[in-house]
Amino acid sequence: MERSILSFLVPRLAVLLAALLVVSLTVISPVSGEVEPVEISTGVEQASSDGSDDGKGKEVTRDRFGRTALHIGQEEALGSVEQLLPDEVISHPAYTDMWLERSAQDLRLFVGATDPAAVAGALAEWSLPIEIKVVQSKYSGSELERAQAAIDDTLDLVSSDERVASGQYWFSTYTDPMNDRIVIEVALEADELILSAALRHDRDRGIVEVVRTGEPPHKVGNLGDACTHHSLGRGCDTPLRGGVQLRRAGASAWCSSGFVVYLAANPSTEFTLTSGHCSGSWNEVVSTLDDSGNVVTIGNRRQSKNSGSVDALLVLLNGTHSPSNTVATYQTENYVIQGKIVRSQMPLNSTMRRGGKYSDTDGLLVSKGATQNGKKHQGKVEDAPACGGDSGGPWTYTNKAVGIHSASTPSTVCPAPASEVSHFTFVSKIFKWRKNAGQKIKIKKTP
Repeated sequence: MERSILSFLVPRLAVLLAALLVVSLTVISPVSGEVEPVEISTGVEQASSDGSDDGKGKEVTRDRFGRTALHIGQEEALGSVEQLLPDEVISHPAYTDMWLERSAQDLRLFVGATDPAAVAGALAEWSLPIEIKVVQSKYSGSELERAQAAIDDTLDLVSSDERVASGQYWFSTYTDPMNDRIVIEVALEADELILSAALRHDRDRGIVEVVRTGEPPHKVGNLGDACTHHSLGRGCDTPLRGGVQLRRAGASAWCSSGFVVYLAANPSTEFTLTSGHCSGSWNEVVSTLDDSGNVVTIGNRRQSKNSGSVDALLVLLNGTHSPSNTVATYQTENYVIQGKIVRSQMPLNSTMRRGGKYSDTDGLLVSKGATQNGKKHQGKVEDAPACGGDSGGPWTYTNKAVGIHSASTPSTVCPAPASEVSHFTFVSKIFKWRKNAGQKIKIKKTP
């Protein structure tokens, strides 16, 4: 583990470029540069496009992430799969993580491993609607998490400094398995002595990269009532679904609703999820606006948590307003939710979609192990602006519930610049929190 990141990445990148020409699941070795095909049927058909046209002289249209219609279709097909990787792979000691990469032709799922041959063996009988490639990683997923935990512990100690507590200095960390690193983000004016103290405890030299950023992610202030002024012109009340406005008693706009869930032991008892940092008291009345802009009660505040890996609040619904298994997003008022995806089954570099009270957007998932505002193992999404009141809104992936919006880089502009970053709490973490408390909940979905 003493090799530098550059000496490791340069040969790896060369091998990855060569591997793009291989059309089967492969094991890629960054040491020898050899590509050894592993015979696995993936059901992949090669596209005829070279990225400039469709093979018939027609220009290919791409979205802001460079995706063609083929890429989007492949990602949607992947999202319909109940389980992307078998448990034997994810629990394998050599497994790092999985991520998507888009070539000019198609979409591919990369699986990182410190022992590619062993992980490829566990995948030998596995099949997905896109091509799978197993590549060499420098660190396993468990190694990255342990190293990040040690760094976070050190940062927690120095954060007691009054200058850090006052917001003058700030730190955040996230795992980046795609690049074999842990990133420490620091505010531009961060104290070098404090940062040095943290790095002295880095037991895996070469694993850390420091990135200077502007202001820290935080809870963005509300900007006023805007639910009925959404670009789609929709009302906020019927049906009650993810992405609409929530209000506290006697207060103006507050947060956004996430997903409708129900008690496994009593399906008629339904809740909507939102963020735990949306403060309030037990049994406090929660409202929204109806289609005419009138304030109407939807339920009462119940269990909440805003620490560890969970930033979530349950609002017990009163049975009115037709609770729905849909989400209001920038593309549609009723984006149907067909289940949930657990954290371990979410591929990095996937295109996620958020519904919210003020700003609906999409973004790329760059980490499943971000620590910010004291909350750990959060999802980090790039190119995902937010506005005040979007906290609690739903993050989805191919009609599946993934997370609840927790924080964004601050902005005084709404909608915020597209380059901003968002964080969310994984729904699977919320479900585990409630299950451990003896309250098993399930996502409301299409029967």
